[in-house]
Amino acid sequence: MAEEMKPLQPKDKVFIKSLGLSGVVLGLRLPDDQEPEHERIYRVQITRFCRRSDLELDDIETKQQKRKIARDEMAARLDTAQDRLLKEIAAGHGVKDTTLTEFIEASNEHRKSLGDNPMFEQIDKDRR
Repeated sequence: MAEEMKPLQPKDKVFIKSLGLSGVVLGLRLPDDQEPEHERIYRVQITRFCRRSDLELDDIETKQQKRKIARDEMAARLDTAQDRLLKEIAAGHGVKDTTLTEFIEASNEHRKSLGDNPMFEQIDKDRR
């Protein structure tokens, strides 16, 4: 004879057979007195063991700071490329391909980081 299931209570520790994991009951998804206990759906917080190397703090401020640092580095790269380009133009000896390429790449990278479309796009040889 099957054992009668008792209703679970919040904070009850449970083992989830189908997942092979431990958890803690948070409560019923939708309390319904008419529903048989074996069909009720409970919300369960799962306990999972992880290596420290697989975990990082989810710190919004740190992520924002990292993005700001990356944007600042891209802006500095663009400023440097623009300065080189303007110096070569001012010197009147023409502009090196590498200088122009660096300016275009830095400009596109910076615009993408701000959510804009690239200013310069490579032309496909097939479209010419």
